[in-house]
Amino acid sequence: MIESVRRDYFLNVQDGRPSSTLLDPETLPAKDATVDGIAWLPRLAAKAYAKLRGELPASLMYACGGDRAFLENYDLDPAEFLTALWRCGGGSHPHRRVDPEAGKHHAQLTVAGAAVGSEHPSPR
Repeated sequence: MIESVRRDYFLNVQDGRPSSTLLDPETLPAKDATVDGIAWLPRLAAKAYAKLRGELPASLMYACGGDRAFLENYDLDPAEFLTALWRCGGGSHPHRRVDPEAGKHHAQLTVAGAAVGSEHPSPR
């Protein structure tokens, strides 16, 4: 599924032309960097955008163990996350939206205003 999303992006957005750029792993956000208090999200988003554009170097993997743990926590498939990033056009970064009346148990990962996953808080 991941490669299907990448292929569709390559054909429909990049018009079948590969990118001439590769992501420099040194520019990735730290593993403990956060967005709206969500650890790993900045790193995952950067890797996902690079995967989508065909700019992920062979030394990095999208959907590595850390990525999978994050995605599972939000009930997301790696391909679904790529599709959500594509939909937002690169101009919006994922963030957490919490229903103030429901509390943390109803937090959702949101991309471009659309909910793409629900958070499953770790048991205490």
